[in-house]
Amino acid sequence: MKSYLKINKKFFKYIYLLPLIFMVGCELNPLNKLTNPTLDESLGNTTWGDWVVYDDDLRGVGGITYLTGPQGQETDFRVADQSPPQGYMCMKYSWTGQDVYDYEINGMQHYYCALSLIVDEDGFTYKDFTPGGYTKITFWAKGALSVNTKVSFTGPHGGKVEVASLTNTWRQYEIDIEQLTSITAYFSIVFSYSGGDIPGTGGFVYVDDIRYVK
Repeated sequence: MKSYLKINKKFFKYIYLLPLIFMVGCELNPLNKLTNPTLDESLGNTTWGDWVVYDDDLRGVGGITYLTGPQGQETDFRVADQSPPQGYMCMKYSWTGQDVYDYEINGMQHYYCALSLIVDEDGFTYKDFTPGGYTKITFWAKGALSVNTKVSFTGPHGGKVEVASLTNTWRQYEIDIEQLTSITAYFSIVFSYSGGDIPGTGGFVYVDDIRYVK
C-alpha cells in the first residue's frame, strides 16, 4: 500500500461542498477494476450485476479523499483480524477526535471529519451508473464511538445512514439511491461530534462488503 498527498485548488462539491485536498491511492488496484466484473459481453454477460466497491480490497483506482484535513485520522484497507462477513479483509477508518482543518471556514475545528471512496484519482471524474439500475448500497460495519460522536455512511447525492452507536458485532446497513448519474464518490464515512468546545476522542469503524445492488 502506497500513500501520497496531493493538493488541488479546484472545488469538489459533494457532502460539505469542500475542496478536494488530500488523496490516498493504492497500488494494489489495477486500472481495470473500474470495469464491472460481471459486465463482459465476450462472456455473454450483457447486464450489470452488483457493483462491488470494497471486498478484501478497494475496487477501483480512485482511492480515498479526505474531505477535511487528515489530522488524527487513519485508514487501512487490509485489516485481517476482524472476521469480516465476506472474505478475509475489511477496511478501518478512525479519528482521534483532535482538530482537523476545515477548508470551508479556513480554520481548525473538531466537529466532524470525513473521507470518500472516489471513482478516479483526480476526484473530478464523473461516472454514470444509470445502466446498472441500482436502488441501494449495502455494506457491513462495526466499531466504537466516543460520547457525543456519531458516524454517517453516505452514498452519492445525499442518501445516508446515521449511526449513534456501534458495537463489536458486524451489522448490515442499506443506503437508498435516488440518482445514479454524475457520481464522483461511491461511498463516504463521516464522523460528527456534538459535545461542544471540548473535543471528544473520536472513534473507529470497520467496514466490509460495500456494493451497489438492484
